[in-house]
Amino acid sequence: MKQLKDLLYRVSIEAVKGTTDISVNLPDFDSRKIGPDDAFVAIRGTVSDGHDFIEKAINQGATAIICEKFPDVIVSGITYVQVRD
Repeated sequence: MKQLKDLLYRVSIEAVKGTTDISVNLPDFDSRKIGPDDAFVAIRGTVSDGHDFIEKAINQGATAIICEKFPDVIVSGITYVQVRD
């Protein structure tokens, strides 16, 4: 596991909700592969938008969400990091 703040080194961060001082597994873009203490990266693709899978990732155990826009519902205990792209 790595510190989220270390994984975000050199990333252009727009805003943070929660703390980046948590341990997470390496980030993954595929919500089907998310498990406990994982970081989920929600990106917009040509076919689907990862932001549509944030709730699923959290239900599967993700503790950090890296996204371009914050979801409408912010879950307590989850760290959200808004990035430019």
